[in-house]
Formats: sequence, C-alpha cells, structure tokens
Amino acid sequence: MGTPLRLEPRATRVGDAPALTPGYAVLAAHNFPGGRVTALGIERAIEHVEEAIMAAGPLPGAGGPLALQDMAVASLFDAIAPGQATLDLDTVERAFSALADHAQGSAVAGRQVPTDIASAARLVWLRELLHHGRYSGLSLG
Repeated sequence: MGTPLRLEPRATRVGDAPALTPGYAVLAAHNFPGGRVTALGIERAIEHVEEAIMAAGPLPGAGGPLALQDMAVASLFDAIAPGQATLDLDTVERAFSALADHAQGSAVAGRQVPTDIASAARLVWLRELLHHGRYSGLSLG
C-alpha cells in the first residue's frame, strides 16, 4: 500500500514522522499572492518545500510509494492519468510540467491540471516529496 501521506492546510504528514510545514494552504497563500499561480511563485514554493523536507531528515518508507486517501489530491491527475490508481514519478512530473506551462501562459496546459493555488501547492508538495523523499510513486485511493 505505501507510507500514508496527508496533505493538510497547515502541515504535511508522512507516516509517523513529525509534521512538515508549511501545509498546502499556507504554502499557497505565501507564494501565490493575488490567487494567481506564477512561475516565480512555483519556484518559491519549491524552495520552501525542499527546505522542509531537508530539515526533516530521512522520511519513513523511502524507496516505496506514498499512499494518499485524499480525492482532492487524486483529482490533480484526472486529465494526465485518468483512472490510474498508482502514479510513478514521470506521471507526477507531467502534471507538474503542465502546471509550470500554465504559469508561463499556456491555455492548453491549464486544461491538463487544476490551476487553483491550493492544487498548485499540493502538486509542488507531491513532486518534491517524490524527488527529495526518494519515494517510488503515489498510490491513490
């Protein structure tokens, strides 16, 4: 099944590790002022999440998948990977690239992933956890 992952408004929780902050809502509010996802905001959000992950040290379950039960998070991938219950790093990267393309002005990319600030912050967390937490993918459901 994988290591449980909960993306909460004020904290991110990976298994039984201490909470990682900021949560997605705080991350969104601080990095996407005016409610707009921008390239600069994405870069700043990545920096904040990387700092939180690095400060936490090794996270539980590294090497295996993360297990999500949040359907709001699963909906981030509806257009990129319809009906898939597990997502690998490449699929998460495709979703993130679509978000980055949207931030650069691509209307087509904005139809591939939700582009609201909360969804953008969640996607940043997922991508960075897979990269820096060294997880193999995401299990949805």
